[in-house]
Amino acid sequence: MVENVAGEKRIHLIELRMGSGLPAIALMQALSGRALSVRPDPIELLRITALAHDAAEEQFMEGSGRRLADFARGMGMPFSFNVVRFCTFPSGAHKDQLDLEPNEAAVVLSEFALGPMIGRPMLLEAMMKLIRAVRPRVMVVIETEANHNAPDFGHRFVEALFTVGGYFDSLATCMEGNEEARAAVESWYLNDRIRNVLVAEGEERVIRDVKIRVWRKYFARFGMLEIPVRGLALQHANLVIRRSPYAASCLMALDYKSLMIGWKDVPLLFVSAWKFMKAIPH
Repeated sequence: MVENVAGEKRIHLIELRMGSGLPAIALMQALSGRALSVRPDPIELLRITALAHDAAEEQFMEGSGRRLADFARGMGMPFSFNVVRFCTFPSGAHKDQLDLEPNEAAVVLSEFALGPMIGRPMLLEAMMKLIRAVRPRVMVVIETEANHNAPDFGHRFVEALFTVGGYFDSLATCMEGNEEARAAVESWYLNDRIRNVLVAEGEERVIRDVKIRVWRKYFARFGMLEIPVRGLALQHANLVIRRSPYAASCLMALDYKSLMIGWKDVPLLFVSAWKFMKAIPH
């Protein structure tokens, strides 16, 4: 993101589904020059717009926004935050609701935001049309690298076995067996994923992850061009892994232009970067 807004004074980050706000904190550090950034001049304003799907998400994101505002204040960085409700009906949100300004550079972060929409294709298409209308300098997409959308149980079972098995093995290696955080991840997050992938059907099956090769074909419909994940982003990822005592078990490799991350020989997620072409190919 930083490389694609180099020299810009006003930056607008649009998060499709904000979590704790850690990516935004990393962006602030990079823009301020406190990370691996070589940005010479401070920015005039960092704006963040988070898209929420319901009232509970909106409330959670507003809490994250307050914490980000405190962090930005401590760094002396001009900052503003807003939450926009992305409606659950197909028309979604409109570009005007994002309050884009002509003198700001927009970037989009989609962190596990598009995958949950696979089972609702009209909603996913509405989101993609909104992003295309924004025409960001770059869009960063992070999703699970697995095929949990197969129609038959057998294929979903095998995929879930490898993916969830990788997470369980990494937790067993990196955390003590009696750690409360590990128990919470295993019994809540992973347990729910297994149940939803294997047992649920129809609209109840919300976890329908697909691999990056499927996303590439889908994004091409909207005139999106994959760009390399390299430079500062790759340097920072390598640095984090080298500092880990479990570096030998971490998988980090390029898949065409995107970064594949996993545990041992099991890919678990991918990080990719995209730009919009001037015209949509027919």
